This record gives sequence, structure tokens and C-alpha cells, in this order.
Amino acid sequence: MSLQCGKTNLTQDQLNQLESMPADQLADLIESTHHQYIRETGPQLIEMADKLLRVHAEESETIQKLTPLIHALVNELTPHLYKEEQILFPAIKGLATQTPQQTCFGHISNPIRVMTHEHNEADQIVVALQQVTQNFQAPEEACQTWQRCYKVCEEFCQDLINHIHVEDTILFPTAIELAD
Repeated sequence: MSLQCGKTNLTQDQLNQLESMPADQLADLIESTHHQYIRETGPQLIEMADKLLRVHAEESETIQKLTPLIHALVNELTPHLYKEEQILFPAIKGLATQTPQQTCFGHISNPIRVMTHEHNEADQIVVALQQVTQNFQAPEEACQTWQRCYKVCEEFCQDLINHIHVEDTILFPTAIELAD
């Protein structure tokens, strides 16, 4: 698997299936797959990166740069997921099921704009991770933890790219259309 700086690897058939889902079901799917994956894998990534920093920091400038980027990405995503699940997704589900929720943010485009900005910030961290790791290619001398960290980090970033793509190009435009 090779990331292409922010490009999804979802097939057109997969995208078509996601586009045909009602917005409330798509929001539920995103929560149960992508959000759950971040919650399970993010702490594992941090643990591996911290271990690499303890063991290899003196000999590897790459590890010195990698670890804070992994922390930044996971720390950026944690409150982001909460805002989506507690504020934005309930509002989208209400629009989709024609049971509008009481909100404090006005038009649905307001929190979507915030989430999109946060997606862009996360994407910048993904690009930085790709650069620091030379597209997740562990050096020959890399120990098993280092190799595993790169593999998991690559998978995590690709899942995040897919997740962001689905929200930005399918879920959010659908929600805005439902609100108008």
C-alpha cells in the first residue's frame, strides 16, 4: 500500500455504495468503522512511537521527528471525533430522518466548516509523516517495532485519508443539501 498524499484508495464501486447510503446510516458507519479504528489504533501507535523514541532517539533523527507527529495526529483526532459524534453527527442524523435536533450552531455548514478545517490540519500531519518516513519505508537496520510502527502508521494514515474523503465529499455535502 502506498499513500499518495491525501488520495483515497477506495474503489469507485465502494464510493458509489457510500454515496447511495442515507446520511444517518453513513454517519453510523463512519463511527463504527473509522472512528472505532482511530480509538483502537491511535494509542497503539503512540505506544510504539514512544518505545522507538526511548530506544533509538540518540541514533535516529527520523524517530525524533516521527514520535511528535504521531502524538500530534492522535491528539488532533481525539477531540475531533468527540465533536463529530456529540454535535455534528446527531444533527446530520436529525436532518436525514426529518427529526431536527436542537442545536446552538445555526446552519449545519458552520460545524462542517470547522470539521473540514480540522481535516485539513490532520492531512498536513499525514503528509509530514509520509515525508519523515520516506513513504513509510523503514530503513534496513530497523528493528521489528520500527517496522511495525511504520506499517501501522501507514495503515492508520490511509484509513484516515479514506475517512476524511468520505466525510468531505459525501456526508458533508449531503448534510448541507438536506439542510437547504
